[in-house]
Amino acid sequence: MKTKEERLTEVLEIRKKFNTLQLSSEFPEIKELFDILSEFVNDGKYKFGCIRGESIQKKIIYHLKEKEGRVSEVFLKRMN
Repeated sequence: MKTKEERLTEVLEIRKKFNTLQLSSEFPEIKELFDILSEFVNDGKYKFGCIRGESIQKKIIYHLKEKEGRVSEVFLKRMN
């Protein structure tokens, strides 16, 4: 299982990438994702899901992995 420090490092990298795309917690969907990321840092439990991003016109798919050596991922996918 990843340490809290490892999870925090992953989450900070994900948040940094969203900020470079100018997607901040000002958007409700991004705030929801950031809340899920914070929860992951604190509890370390596996999380997988999809958030419909109406205001950004994208789906946010997250796959937060608890096992050491596995990289957590967040994708933006065009909404149809």
